[in-house]
Amino acid sequence: MKKVVTESITIKAPVEKVFDAYINNIDDWWPRYGKQRRYSFAPRPVEPQHIRFEPRLGGRFYETFDNGEDFVIGSITEFEPPHKLTYTWQSPDWNAPTIIEVTFAQTTEYTLISLRHSGFEALELPEIAEGYQDGTREIFGYLKAWLEEHLAS
Repeated sequence: MKKVVTESITIKAPVEKVFDAYINNIDDWWPRYGKQRRYSFAPRPVEPQHIRFEPRLGGRFYETFDNGEDFVIGSITEFEPPHKLTYTWQSPDWNAPTIIEVTFAQTTEYTLISLRHSGFEALELPEIAEGYQDGTREIFGYLKAWLEEHLAS
Protein backbone atom coordinates (compact mmCIF):
# COMPACT_ATOMS: atom_id res chain seq x y z
CA MET A 1 0.00 0.00 0.00
CA LYS A 2 1.35 3.40 -1.06
CA LYS A 3 2.08 5.76 1.84
CA VAL A 4 3.94 8.53 0.01
CA VAL A 5 3.03 10.16 -3.29
CA THR A 6 5.93 10.99 -5.58
CA GLU A 7 5.64 12.45 -9.05
CA SER A 8 7.97 14.26 -11.46
CA ILE A 9 7.52 16.08 -14.73
CA THR A 10 9.77 18.02 -17.07
CA ILE A 11 8.62 21.24 -18.69
CA LYS A 12 10.49 23.04 -21.44
CA ALA A 13 10.83 26.36 -19.63
CA PRO A 14 13.25 28.17 -17.32
CA VAL A 15 13.01 27.25 -13.65
CA GLU A 16 12.03 30.81 -12.67
CA LYS A 17 9.00 30.74 -14.99
CA VAL A 18 7.90 27.30 -13.80
CA PHE A 19 8.19 28.25 -10.12
CA ASP A 20 6.35 31.51 -10.79
CA ALA A 21 3.53 29.68 -12.57
CA TYR A 22 3.23 27.16 -9.74
CA ILE A 23 3.03 29.73 -6.96
CA ASN A 24 1.62 32.89 -8.60
CA ASN A 25 -0.55 31.56 -11.42
CA ILE A 26 -2.06 28.47 -9.77
CA ASP A 27 -5.52 30.01 -10.09
CA ASP A 28 -5.08 30.07 -13.90
CA TRP A 29 -4.06 26.44 -14.43
CA TRP A 30 -5.49 24.49 -11.46
CA PRO A 31 -8.39 22.28 -12.58
CA ARG A 32 -11.57 22.67 -10.56
CA TYR A 33 -12.84 19.45 -12.11
CA GLY A 34 -10.66 16.67 -13.44
CA LYS A 35 -11.31 13.53 -15.41
CA GLN A 36 -12.57 11.52 -12.44
CA ARG A 37 -12.63 13.86 -9.48
CA ARG A 38 -13.30 17.31 -8.20
CA TYR A 39 -10.16 19.30 -7.33
CA SER A 40 -11.85 21.61 -4.87
CA PHE A 41 -12.81 21.68 -1.22
CA ALA A 42 -16.00 23.64 -1.97
CA PRO A 43 -18.94 21.90 -0.33
CA ARG A 44 -21.71 21.05 -2.79
CA PRO A 45 -23.62 22.96 -4.14
CA VAL A 46 -21.10 25.78 -3.55
CA GLU A 47 -18.74 26.31 -6.48
CA PRO A 48 -14.99 26.92 -6.32
CA GLN A 49 -13.85 30.40 -7.39
CA HIS A 50 -10.11 30.81 -6.74
CA ILE A 51 -7.15 28.88 -5.43
CA ARG A 52 -4.09 30.83 -4.33
CA PHE A 53 -0.83 30.87 -2.43
CA GLU A 54 0.36 33.80 -0.37
CA PRO A 55 3.94 33.59 -1.75
CA ARG A 56 5.98 33.87 1.45
CA LEU A 57 7.09 31.74 4.36
CA GLY A 58 4.01 31.17 6.51
CA GLY A 59 1.71 32.25 3.69
CA ARG A 60 -1.63 30.55 3.28
CA PHE A 61 -2.57 28.09 0.55
CA TYR A 62 -6.30 28.61 0.27
CA GLU A 63 -9.40 28.34 -1.84
CA THR A 64 -12.21 30.88 -2.16
CA PHE A 65 -15.74 29.74 -2.91
CA ASP A 66 -18.52 31.53 -4.81
CA ASN A 67 -20.30 32.19 -1.50
CA GLY A 68 -17.32 34.32 -0.40
CA GLU A 69 -15.93 31.85 2.12
CA ASP A 70 -12.25 30.88 2.22
CA PHE A 71 -10.94 27.44 3.07
CA VAL A 72 -7.31 27.30 4.17
CA ILE A 73 -5.83 24.13 2.67
CA GLY A 74 -2.46 24.69 4.32
CA SER A 75 0.47 27.02 4.78
CA ILE A 76 3.93 27.43 3.32
CA THR A 77 6.62 25.95 5.57
CA GLU A 78 9.60 26.34 3.20
CA PHE A 79 9.88 29.03 0.54
CA GLU A 80 13.08 29.12 -1.51
CA PRO A 81 12.24 30.64 -4.92
CA PRO A 82 12.76 29.33 -7.55
CA HIS A 83 13.97 25.97 -6.25
CA LYS A 84 11.80 24.72 -3.40
CA LEU A 85 8.32 25.04 -1.98
CA THR A 86 6.97 23.04 0.95
CA TYR A 87 3.46 23.43 2.27
CA THR A 88 0.88 21.63 4.36
CA TRP A 89 -2.30 20.13 2.94
CA GLN A 90 -5.29 19.25 5.07
CA SER A 91 -8.75 18.13 4.09
CA PRO A 92 -11.53 19.33 6.43
CA ASP A 93 -12.17 15.78 7.66
CA TRP A 94 -8.53 14.90 8.43
CA ASN A 95 -7.14 14.94 11.96
CA ALA A 96 -3.72 16.25 10.82
CA PRO A 97 -2.10 17.89 7.80
CA THR A 98 0.04 16.17 5.20
CA ILE A 99 3.20 17.71 3.74
CA ILE A 100 3.85 18.52 0.09
CA GLU A 101 7.44 19.25 -0.92
CA VAL A 102 8.05 20.48 -4.45
CA THR A 103 11.51 21.02 -5.92
CA PHE A 104 12.30 22.78 -9.19
CA ALA A 105 15.62 22.04 -10.94
CA GLN A 106 16.93 23.49 -14.19
CA THR A 107 18.26 20.84 -16.60
CA THR A 108 19.47 22.39 -19.87
CA GLU A 109 16.33 23.91 -21.40
CA TYR A 110 13.93 21.99 -19.16
CA THR A 111 12.79 22.32 -15.58
CA LEU A 112 12.33 19.15 -13.58
CA ILE A 113 9.55 19.43 -10.99
CA SER A 114 9.57 16.74 -8.33
CA LEU A 115 6.79 16.43 -5.77
CA ARG A 116 6.69 14.38 -2.58
CA HIS A 117 3.41 14.26 -0.63
CA SER A 118 3.78 12.52 2.74
CA GLY A 119 1.96 12.12 6.03
CA PHE A 120 -0.90 9.84 5.01
CA GLU A 121 0.06 7.21 7.59
CA ALA A 122 -0.45 9.74 10.42
CA LEU A 123 -4.03 10.18 9.22
CA GLU A 124 -4.57 6.44 9.47
CA LEU A 125 -5.75 6.71 5.86
CA PRO A 126 -2.83 5.36 3.84
CA GLU A 127 -5.25 4.03 1.21
CA ILE A 128 -6.03 7.54 -0.06
CA ALA A 129 -2.44 8.09 -1.20
CA GLU A 130 -3.19 6.13 -4.38
CA GLY A 131 -5.89 8.61 -5.37
CA TYR A 132 -3.56 11.50 -4.65
CA GLN A 133 -0.95 9.86 -6.89
CA ASP A 134 -3.37 9.81 -9.82
CA GLY A 135 -4.53 13.34 -9.06
CA THR A 136 -1.00 14.72 -8.89
CA ARG A 137 -0.18 13.25 -12.29
CA GLU A 138 -3.31 14.83 -13.78
CA ILE A 139 -2.69 18.22 -12.11
CA PHE A 140 0.92 18.29 -13.35
CA GLY A 141 -0.46 17.78 -16.86
CA TYR A 142 -2.60 20.90 -16.47
CA LEU A 143 0.41 22.92 -15.26
CA LYS A 144 2.54 21.74 -18.19
CA ALA A 145 -0.18 22.48 -20.76
CA TRP A 146 -0.79 25.95 -19.30
CA LEU A 147 2.91 26.82 -19.30
CA GLU A 148 3.47 25.55 -22.83
CA GLU A 149 0.50 27.57 -24.08
CA HIS A 150 1.56 30.77 -22.31
CA LEU A 151 5.25 30.50 -23.18
CA ALA A 152 4.44 29.96 -26.85
CA SER A 153 2.36 33.13 -27.10
